[in-house]
Amino acid sequence: MTSRTTVVFPTGLQEAVWMHLRSNREDEEAAFLFADVQTTSRGTVFHVRGWYRVEPHDFTARGIDGIELSDACRAALMKRAHDEGRALLECHSHPGPRQAIFSLFDFEGFEEFVPHVRWRLQGRPYVAFVIADTTFDALAWIEPGAKDPVAVDAITDGDQLSYPTRRSLTRWKEVHHGQAV
Repeated sequence: MTSRTTVVFPTGLQEAVWMHLRSNREDEEAAFLFADVQTTSRGTVFHVRGWYRVEPHDFTARGIDGIELSDACRAALMKRAHDEGRALLECHSHPGPRQAIFSLFDFEGFEEFVPHVRWRLQGRPYVAFVIADTTFDALAWIEPGAKDPVAVDAITDGDQLSYPTRRSLTRWKEVHHGQAV
């Protein structure tokens, strides 16, 4: 049986988060989700229980090509996830009419940020979403000590089922392992 990775939103929450992320046509936006993690024989399910809308004062750098959060914002997000005993899920946008795929700049950020967050959150999984004009993609670091992510297979929001582009995992393998997929 294939192991699947799924993110489950309470009804209407995914739409609210995506609306925030797509609200700015000039600069990237960001949000973070807090989720309970359930491991079953079918795979890993992230049940989103809350979110944080990243505000302009939370950024130290922000543009169409990337974002950087303040140390205070990062610390507060990790503290909340730790205090709630939940996984942290990152969401950011790539403005403009294009397919969703993480950039090489995003990959560089993951190499530093993901191990740090997982260490701070006692090995809990980490998920990253990138939201474009009409599509999204997502990667998840689930296994303890995992350096490579897996693709998120689907998200649900009430009765809505959505699928990522899955383009980012292919790019990750090409960049980090020289694999043409």
